[in-house]
Amino acid sequence: MRTVGRLFCAHAVPDDKMATNMQTIIKPIIEPPLSCAVVAAIRRNCQADGIGATHFAVFVLSATENKSDSASRYPNTHANERKNTMPLHVKSADVPERKGVRTGAEGQGSMVSVKGYGNECSLMIAARAPGYHTTPHIHESEQLNYIQEGEIWFFVEEQGFHCKKGDFQRIPGNKVHWAWNRSDRDAVVIEAHAPGLVGLKAANGAVALFDASETPQIRKPGINEFVSFDAAAVESKYFKS
Repeated sequence: MRTVGRLFCAHAVPDDKMATNMQTIIKPIIEPPLSCAVVAAIRRNCQADGIGATHFAVFVLSATENKSDSASRYPNTHANERKNTMPLHVKSADVPERKGVRTGAEGQGSMVSVKGYGNECSLMIAARAPGYHTTPHIHESEQLNYIQEGEIWFFVEEQGFHCKKGDFQRIPGNKVHWAWNRSDRDAVVIEAHAPGLVGLKAANGAVALFDASETPQIRKPGINEFVSFDAAAVESKYFKS
């Protein structure tokens, strides 16, 4: 049994050509072909999540299934993946920069990031602006953080960690956690996630590092899920009101 995740990227094109472009890429996965309105909505959602004007992405995550079932249901998928995925080396100029702003239930503040992934893990470099403060969330992926520049607080359930340049910090899989940049400058963090944090919205802007002759076999990808947790009570142990 396995869970199948697929990332398809395309260059943005005018709306009247969008449907044809996307149908060519997605047709082996989604039937019937998408309408212009649906494709335009997909592009708007991706751009809202920080995808630049030249790239957008759709991540299709199927239910857990047998490998043999996958082959029969998606006969052209692997060939299509090989055609559209990137190679083992991607130059910085070809990696899209994701600019996201969290609001409402997801917290507040802005973050600029780049991300790459393979079958077993993903790697992200994220610059969180002063005041960036997420609400508690959880994902299956284990997360290792290295603070490249600045300082930031990471919280793991009842514990808080004031992380500064050069520090390492770990977030175990399936543990409630959140981050808060209380400083007056950007905090740049290098983050490794295993399995890769590329489920649903987390895949936006990520580059796939697969050789042209390789069939991607992505392990069940991590997905961010925001949860109810009394973050203020934990934070009050470390900060005066």
